[in-house]
Formats: sequence, structure tokens, C-alpha cells
Amino acid sequence: RWALDDLGSLLGALRVDGDRGVSAPVGLGDLHRLAAPARAARLDTHVTCRGEQRPLPATVDRSAHRIIQEAVTNAIKHADATRLDIIVTYAPTSLDVAVVDDGEGARDVPIIDGHGLVGMRERVHVLGGQLDVGPDAGGGFSVRARLPLTVTAS
Repeated sequence: RWALDDLGSLLGALRVDGDRGVSAPVGLGDLHRLAAPARAARLDTHVTCRGEQRPLPATVDRSAHRIIQEAVTNAIKHADATRLDIIVTYAPTSLDVAVVDDGEGARDVPIIDGHGLVGMRERVHVLGGQLDVGPDAGGGFSVRARLPLTVTAS
């Protein structure tokens, strides 16, 4: 697992991102940047951080970033939403992320695991975490992930 993490970091550093050259490091260091596409799509977007922010294991940091990024993209493309909440909670033993919209897009169609949802599930599974995706109890649609801060053998 550690070798794969190192390889992933190396590939991330070498990946070319369009015409912009080498891609920026992936993580929660600039959480508000993850909300920019939703704001550009005119969603009333709110970012909330709870708990004491602290350095995260690289795999958790990258996975949280990618999960939020994909959930925001899905909300823009599929939710027909007006509001989007991105919530990151630094708990004692986990990092919890939630992306919740007020849209109706997923209520009328079955939830089909596209590549984005499959990728989220894989990222969470590798870390031994939990992922809940679907209609939210308060209306709208939510993606909620709990990522443990310690790697457990699978």
C-alpha cells in the first residue's frame, strides 16, 4: 500500500494538465478552490470546516480532494440545484466530507454508478472508510464519506 501511495504521488507530480504544464498538488490545502466551479455555475455555495485542521495522511488528503471534486462536478451536471454545501469535519480518528445539494436531479432516475461514483467508492474502500451516496434526508442529494486517519490492513 505504501509503495502504491508513493507511486501515486510520483505520477501526480508528473501528470500534465492540459496546457498548464505540471498539475498542482492535490489535497484540501485550498478547499475554497474546489468550490469555484459550483460558484461559476451560479450555485449558492457554502464551504464549512469543522474541528481542528491538521496535516492529513497524503492518501486521505488526496482522496478527500477527489471525492469533493467529483461530487461538485456531479451536482453541477445532474442535480438542477440552487445551493451546494461542502462540509469537511476533522474528527479525532477520521476525516468526514460531505457535499450536499438541494437539487431534484437524482429523485427521478435510479442512481447509476458512473465512473465518478465508482472512483469514489474505490478511494474510500482502499482506505477502509465509508461512503453514502443518494437522496438526502433534508431533500436534495448528498455524498458523504468517512475516511479513517489510520491505514488498516485489508
